[in-house]
Amino acid sequence: MTAQIAIMNRNAVALASDSAVTTRSAGGVKVHNGANKLFTLSKYHPVGIMVHNNADFMGYPWETMIKAYRRQLGTRSFPQVSDYAADFFGYLTSQRHLYGDAKQIEWITSFLRNYIRMLKSTFEEIVRSRFEATGALDAGEVQQIFLDFIAENHAILNSRGRVDWIDLAFRDASGRAITPIIETLSAEIFERLLTRDSAAAVIELVREQFLIDTTPAYSGVTFAGFGRDEFLPVVEAYWVDGMIGDVLRYGRVTQSSSNLNNDGRRCWIFPYAQSDTVHRFLRGVDPQFRIKLHSHLDQALSTMTTSLLEQVAPEEGNGAERERITGLVGRAAETCKQNFINQIDDLQMSQFVAPVMDVVDGLPKDELAAMAESLVNLTSFQRKILREAETVGGPIDVAVISKGDGFIWIKRKHYFERDWNPSFFANYYRGDGNEH
Repeated sequence: MTAQIAIMNRNAVALASDSAVTTRSAGGVKVHNGANKLFTLSKYHPVGIMVHNNADFMGYPWETMIKAYRRQLGTRSFPQVSDYAADFFGYLTSQRHLYGDAKQIEWITSFLRNYIRMLKSTFEEIVRSRFEATGALDAGEVQQIFLDFIAENHAILNSRGRVDWIDLAFRDASGRAITPIIETLSAEIFERLLTRDSAAAVIELVREQFLIDTTPAYSGVTFAGFGRDEFLPVVEAYWVDGMIGDVLRYGRVTQSSSNLNNDGRRCWIFPYAQSDTVHRFLRGVDPQFRIKLHSHLDQALSTMTTSLLEQVAPEEGNGAERERITGLVGRAAETCKQNFINQIDDLQMSQFVAPVMDVVDGLPKDELAAMAESLVNLTSFQRKILREAETVGGPIDVAVISKGDGFIWIKRKHYFERDWNPSFFANYYRGDGNEH
């Protein structure tokens, strides 16, 4: 995993990233602390790029793909940072010789197979539990349980948020490409359980799952800096996970992106990947604690409402009057809950968020960098003292990008001694080096 930060005000944007990379095998979890995740996107212009979650794209290291792109980019520039992002993803799409049809099908098939197997395993647990409770199930009952199970999963899927695709035509083309693969895998894994109706339902469920969400092995890619026509910094965050049918699956993560040139804000702090510690620092409340607080509040109000209704409008009383009182009490409870949440929001903003953002707004470049590094360090320290794998750690790379000075490394690790490799640095602008 990873902890990364982008902090921007009107002067510059500071980027910081840890170096931990986690590998999993039958022997357990192993963490290595030497990965590069923060890079210059151009040697000549003020744009940087960070990657998190998956270190590879279609089997190729992001570091290799980014440096290959940078080499062919040369001295070219674009008016906006979003144009650099579009050109970069266009470059990935153009490298079809690296990931042809067979590799694309192999990539998506592995994720589809795992998801369908998970569905089958969950369904079998439901059937086993139902059989233990009733003592007998005939084929018709099993089939109905299966249809209900697929319908419930579809309802859950539709209630979830959807990732943004950069182009809906890409999404639709991706859906057409995976449909025959889903048909084959569903028949293989569910076997005789599938009827015409249930087969169609399963295919639609699996297809929607991979159109509204990323695959588990997606990568987060963040572009930051200044386009040729931009005088205030920009951060553009994207998800990308692979290619199928020669269509690149990617989209913009709007809530983690900002353009100070036109969004009316003066500064932003964006944490990426493992962001809980940074949110706790900024907002004064752990995000998971807040979710639990809302849940317990709902339960407490529901219990209070039920108890109150039993006192003032028992079930054996007038039905119309009970319904009227139930509505009044329910609305009062909802109003109480919303007022409480609004007060918490106001407290967080006034006591935690606003004071920090006021400071960020006026920070000079060196202190922007120091703050970005400190926030990554804070996440690393928390992981170190918890009883879990230290998935954030290693040297922290830090850079500051400004319109006038360009991309400036504040801290940058190398796997070699600088003094022993002068040719590496001499080759930086020759276009043929494998520089950082």
